[in-house]
Amino acid sequence: MTNWAKYEKKFNDNWLKDPLFVKWLLKASDPNKAYCKLCKSELRAHRFDLVRHKDSAKHLKNAAAIAVHPTINKVFPAATSINQKNLITKIELKLAVHTACHSSISVIDHLSEIIKDQFQTFNSNKKPDQSLRIHRTKCTALLTRVIEPSLLQQQIKDINDVQFSLILDESTDVSCQKHLCICIRYFNIRKKCIVSQYLGLIPVVETSANDLYEALNNYFKKINLNLLNCFAIATDGGSNLCGIRHSLFTLMKEKKENLMLFKCICHSIHLVCSHASEELPSNVDYMLRETFNWFKRSALRKKKYLDIYNTLNDGGDPLQLVQLSGTRWLARGQAVARILDQWDSLKLHFDVAASEKHQDRYTAKELQQMYNDPANLLYFTFLSPILSEFNSINLLFQKEHADHFTILQELEQFTLALLRRILFPASVSLSVNLSFQSIYLPLNRVDFGYKFTKLIEDLLSKTDISKSTINDVKLRCQSFLIKACKELIVRTSDNTKILKKIQYFSPKVCLKTDRPSFAELPLDLLGKNVDLNIVEMQWRKLIDYDFKSEFGESVISQGSLFWSKLMELKDAEENLLFKELATLALTAYSLPISNATVERVFSRVTATKNKLRNRMNLPLLSSIIRIKMSLDEDGICCTQFEPKEKEEEELLQQMLD
Repeated sequence: MTNWAKYEKKFNDNWLKDPLFVKWLLKASDPNKAYCKLCKSELRAHRFDLVRHKDSAKHLKNAAAIAVHPTINKVFPAATSINQKNLITKIELKLAVHTACHSSISVIDHLSEIIKDQFQTFNSNKKPDQSLRIHRTKCTALLTRVIEPSLLQQQIKDINDVQFSLILDESTDVSCQKHLCICIRYFNIRKKCIVSQYLGLIPVVETSANDLYEALNNYFKKINLNLLNCFAIATDGGSNLCGIRHSLFTLMKEKKENLMLFKCICHSIHLVCSHASEELPSNVDYMLRETFNWFKRSALRKKKYLDIYNTLNDGGDPLQLVQLSGTRWLARGQAVARILDQWDSLKLHFDVAASEKHQDRYTAKELQQMYNDPANLLYFTFLSPILSEFNSINLLFQKEHADHFTILQELEQFTLALLRRILFPASVSLSVNLSFQSIYLPLNRVDFGYKFTKLIEDLLSKTDISKSTINDVKLRCQSFLIKACKELIVRTSDNTKILKKIQYFSPKVCLKTDRPSFAELPLDLLGKNVDLNIVEMQWRKLIDYDFKSEFGESVISQGSLFWSKLMELKDAEENLLFKELATLALTAYSLPISNATVERVFSRVTATKNKLRNRMNLPLLSSIIRIKMSLDEDGICCTQFEPKEKEEEELLQQMLD
């Protein structure tokens, strides 16, 4: 041991700044020691020992492993003032989108301060003027003057000169502001699929045909879209929207003769059930309405009923009863099914409630008598399966990407099945005239359903119900079926004619040798300056290609996907083989089959502009709706939203100016 090594030396703080040691050397708790953070070992506080350790195999190995991981400065490099500003702007835009999707605008006041504090904690050298600065006023401005206009600009670019259809409806929000909602359906070339998108909310005071047409026309001029490219509109059947004498449809048809009208089948089926239910005794609707109201505002009644239900069903909670509604499409079927499933429990509950003294004793006695009447049980047993079938058809037409051929088949098969329950087989036809009494089956041959027939047998053997009562119930149920068939044929006949033309483009039809002729196609949907001879030639060549091997079975089964693939098909010289025919087919598939899209918009309006946010103005409301529906369409959330730098930078600069 050398002489100088006999003496202890203390740690020199200057070593922490020495380039040889700065990356790994730390001061140990012992002043006579040094600490290597890479090797996690203590060393003598001698410079010679530190240099020797730096070159050791163990230290070099640990240093090489650490060097693989980038430093925080490499992950988040020191930005220039311009890059720093752009980064902060991007964060502010993403925060604004997050706020629009998940909370009220006022939340940003506190959220921005929390994030700002964390940024400054992470980098204490950050200048205050470069930090995050966004509160509800700026957030609102970003939503209404930057993000929403950017999304609308992209939407207008996508639509361009493509033919489209409009889905229109009117509604009133919580602040009594009336709106005309516009949704658009078209083939999006950028996304290569048929899309149904929110286009805008127009404030209206009066909803006459002239007022609505003027508001619609002005809005299309404002956003620079050609209203004459609209080839069809879908409405809920309101007279001001689609009346045959004077309506929004007739005014638009004056400008474009071949404009098509499609009344929402979901609304129509809902009305079929509502009108057919008028043939049944009024006490059926009374039971649906008052049973729900009985439990609506009483926790005590719910608790008593829950005890009875658990006793009869060995535990488990009952499903919530459904309120009967004149606007919710599926409410009636669900309300009937829930009450029928809980019939015995409800019957016992009202038996008990009728014997108690309270202010609603009269209602309890009325419901007790109705639940103890076997005729009412028969009505509910009859209604439950048939309303379930109506709901299934309704749900089919609410789908965004339903194939027109499939839904037409389902609708026709459902109508024929309904007719077979009341008509002689020889008379069953979609074109049948139901005014002739001779075509109807006698009462004892009408198909009321298996459960209904089985219940009658049980009631006759176990109760004192009379045959005349059963006969009256059957007559009422037969009247329900007859009224339902009449309403269904009348309300869907016009839509069926349109769908029959559209179904010719289904791969299941157009690729067969016995397909319809070219003249039967909806050729009035062809765009301007399209050569009819070219389209006809492409129609002839269509059946000569083996598309199953080209695209696969899954593509062949989906009409809109098949035609979008066909539009890109090229020959050896890179010419598009079926461009004009595919454009015609995709225009036909752009026909709206229901008002489900616009009803979803109104649901979002109700959820966004509620009682607590009733002062929200229309620009902000429309911006929030557009952002939410745009993200949903792309299948992403606010965390994956990426601002379009060029467009939004220009809009942001305009806002700041």
